[in-house]
Amino acid sequence: MQVLTVSADKTAKIWDISEEGNGKVSTTFQFSDIGGAEDMQVGCLWMGEYLITVSLGGIITYLSKTDPNCSLKVISGHLKSITALTVAKLGESGELYSSSYDGVIVHWRVGSGYAGRLEKKGTVNRATHMVARGDELLTCGMDNKVTALPHVYIYSVVPNIEHLV
Repeated sequence: MQVLTVSADKTAKIWDISEEGNGKVSTTFQFSDIGGAEDMQVGCLWMGEYLITVSLGGIITYLSKTDPNCSLKVISGHLKSITALTVAKLGESGELYSSSYDGVIVHWRVGSGYAGRLEKKGTVNRATHMVARGDELLTCGMDNKVTALPHVYIYSVVPNIEHLV
C-alpha cells in the first residue's frame, strides 16, 4: 500500500507501507527552497492516477508519480480581493493581468486560464490601477507611485507551468 502526505517543510512524500504498518519514503516532491510560508503544503489528495497538493499560498499542484521534478499542472488565483484588472493583446491572443489587495499580480491567458503569478523583483506595491502598454505593464499603487514592469518581468512567472486547456 502507498500513502501520500504533505508537510510544512514544503514537501510531499509517497510512503510505501508494509504489512506490519511500517513506512518508508519512496518518492519526495520538493516545492521550494526559497524562504516564506507560501510553499508550505497543507493538503493532499490521491485519487486514481491523480496526485494533488494544496499549498498555504493557495496553489493547487498536480504531481507526476513517475517524475518528482515535474508538475503536470498548477492552478492558482488570488487569495484576497482584486483591486485592478487590465487586458493586453499580444498577437492573436488576449491576456489579462489582475492585482489583489495583498499585492499579488496574476497573469491570465484568455481561453486557457491561469498562466502564473508574477515574480516579485524589488518592490511591487498594491496596484489600484494597471495598464498594459506595448511590452510593459504599468501599475499605480496605494502609495500613488507608478511602476513600469518591462516585458521580461511580466513573463517571468512563478511557477513554470503547462497551460491548462
